[in-house]
Amino acid sequence: MLSVGIVEDIIIFLLSLITLIYSGLLVVKSLVKLSYKMHVKEYILSFILLGLSTSIPELFVGITSALQKKPLLSLGNIIGASIMDVTFVSAIGAIIARRIPLKNKMVKSTSIYMVGIVSLMVILALIGNQLSRIDGVILIAVFFFYMSKLYKQKTETKPLGKKTEKKVLEEDHEGDHRKLIVFYKKIRDEVWFNFILFIIGISVVFLSAKLVTNSAVGIANDFSLPVLLVGMIIVSVGTTLPELVLEARISLAKRWNMSFGDLMGSVVVNSSLILGIVSLISPIMIDSILFIFGAMFLIVSTAILAIMMNTKKEITWKDGLILLLVYFIFLIVQLNLRFISSI
Repeated sequence: MLSVGIVEDIIIFLLSLITLIYSGLLVVKSLVKLSYKMHVKEYILSFILLGLSTSIPELFVGITSALQKKPLLSLGNIIGASIMDVTFVSAIGAIIARRIPLKNKMVKSTSIYMVGIVSLMVILALIGNQLSRIDGVILIAVFFFYMSKLYKQKTETKPLGKKTEKKVLEEDHEGDHRKLIVFYKKIRDEVWFNFILFIIGISVVFLSAKLVTNSAVGIANDFSLPVLLVGMIIVSVGTTLPELVLEARISLAKRWNMSFGDLMGSVVVNSSLILGIVSLISPIMIDSILFIFGAMFLIVSTAILAIMMNTKKEITWKDGLILLLVYFIFLIVQLNLRFISSI
């Protein structure tokens, strides 16, 4: 029979996690619409904007857990979420689409950067068994280096959105300026509306992340579970749902230029920027077989996806099944390690 305190922790965790998921999706949706109105290029939207926005739940869980001196929750969340991104979420996208052509060279090159950045994070963590503030500065610097390099790369992409101002002006050959005024007013109103939605979404994400952190720590204490494991297995499932929903929509819409870009961007953001910020706030002490296995598995799973992307012309549903199997192996082994380490 579960005590009232345990039931209360579970209910608060589930409700706050659901709120975190929906507010995270609201932030992503408002940012995507803003980018459409501002005619952001597709590769920038996918690799940078969506990679950053879908990592907002991980960011706020990281900040709140670090402020409460529980940075291991964030570390576990980021490892679990990143593994889920490159295996489970990638698999679902491939299975839905049946086949995803890999024509964009940036996707292939970014997959290699992703493996390198993840490996750097793991190496820094293993040196001295901690992610120190100096390590945090290094990770943040690597993130901005990656962003600048990514932004400078040129690719054949077209702007997103409907009619641009130039097209409206070309169609306005009869001098009907009223259409142009209405067009600009509509764009302005929609930009402000989505900006307000973005602010509201961010505020709710912050509050729900705080509740998720508190209740997750409570559950870990209630069931005598390592905080790292709770973040890696439980919290990560919730914080990864925005990427899952987005990747499913991208696959259904057959936007091949955007496929995998948001996922790899999210893994890079998690492993560099977010962990860098968390370790700056509260250095992360590491002394657990759960971390070693999770970290090694993260490198292996990102490497598997990178190899697929650089040796194949397309990712098929069969590749998706392989990635799905990899994720379930991770879950099984990690849970078994929990029981072995507790003996």
